Amino acid sequence: MHGDYRKRRLGRRQDYFLRPAPPTARAAATLLILLFPILACTPDGRPSRVAKYVASRDVMSTVASITLVADTPEEAGRAMDAAFAALDSVEAWMSAYRSEGDLARVNAMAARRPVPVGKETFDVLRAAERFTALTGGAFDVTVGPLIVIWRDGASSQRLPHETELRAVRGRVGMSLVSLDAATQSVTFARSGVRIDLGGIAKGYAIDQAVDAARAAGVEAGLIEVGGDLRCFGRIPRALVGLTADRMEGDLWRSPDTVFEDLQPWPLGIQDPFEEDLLGKIRIPEGAVATSGHYRRFSLIEGHRISHILDPRSGWPVTDPASVTVIAPDALTADALATALSVLGAEKGLALADSLPGVEALIVGGDAAAPRRAASAGFPPLEPLGAANAQNREGS
Repeated sequence: MHGDYRKRRLGRRQDYFLRPAPPTARAAATLLILLFPILACTPDGRPSRVAKYVASRDVMSTVASITLVADTPEEAGRAMDAAFAALDSVEAWMSAYRSEGDLARVNAMAARRPVPVGKETFDVLRAAERFTALTGGAFDVTVGPLIVIWRDGASSQRLPHETELRAVRGRVGMSLVSLDAATQSVTFARSGVRIDLGGIAKGYAIDQAVDAARAAGVEAGLIEVGGDLRCFGRIPRALVGLTADRMEGDLWRSPDTVFEDLQPWPLGIQDPFEEDLLGKIRIPEGAVATSGHYRRFSLIEGHRISHILDPRSGWPVTDPASVTVIAPDALTADALATALSVLGAEKGLALADSLPGVEALIVGGDAAAPRRAASAGFPPLEPLGAANAQNREGS
């Protein structure tokens, strides 16, 4: 038995398509890395045989699904254990909904005294600080007080008054947070400040899980949490679209194939107004995150209220409907998907075009009159054939 996650939730996933992350989920980038793994061979020079191994479980109030290309179930199991342990660790320290951990202690005590935190939490906060500066405040992890007031409004079915929002905005802003690198501590400038890492911690967790799987010896795989993902290595063509439909030990496994004819990962992009996909893209390696409010919203006094909030105004975002970001790492993709949703199509695409290795697709309007715009280097959307549309994955 490789850990207990398979007891909790198992999946036979073969499809990689991007949905907006849950409401609780949503640094500058380097060039998108293109990884071409060396062909693995047996001692007599023949290419080795590999299979697709899949497992999924609940984490971060959503579902994490891990697909690995590995030689043996033992190798896949070790890498699964390491990757899920990395996801659990980030959730334990950075969740806004746990009574223990770094974030809970910071929110409870940082207005009174400096609060030391672990290196991982401090690194994420430093990254959040950089993204706030980069986006002119469109991304801000101190949005916590605004999340609370809008959540309360949904519960009481009452829209917040502008005077209430003005008072809450006084407790929002990274300028109210002091990060001391020497003591690795966090201090708030006033009471009532609350950090929520939902727009960046999930991406960081995915990056940590990828590092853990690689360190365990797996050369290729895809780790998805709540619709955001990062793929590494390349997948043999014969495994594309092949279902992991039989148990091997405690994992779902596909038929095996020779580790050759390596391909970029095919990923489907969800249509924000329909149940179908807009099309598929292919990326050799990197992260993709989608932020959208077309399915994640509340109704208050008859108004449809997005879970994505503009930290500068305090009001929910009404347009665009979805933003998909490609970046070298999941932390960057996660943060920018939220930021570009707040900035809107014109400013959001200008920001994406200014960052090396970052591309974006923004869909606005409504079902009757959708608007689609992409950054200069966003991969072409390939149409889905009938069989591929059914399987949600292309070849």
